[in-house]
Amino acid sequence: MPQLSPMSWITLFVLLMISLLVLSILNWWNTDSKLYISPAPKKKKAKLWPWS
Repeated sequence: MPQLSPMSWITLFVLLMISLLVLSILNWWNTDSKLYISPAPKKKKAKLWPWS
């Protein structure tokens, strides 16, 4: 295992945090936009998901 300097550890950590943040923002935006663009009618949803 090669030795990593503290600076590279910080860089890796920052990159990881940024990627997680981007993923969560994209996920939130996707769900939010889906709800915003096409709100599912109650009757239609009941037919699609009989168990819910």
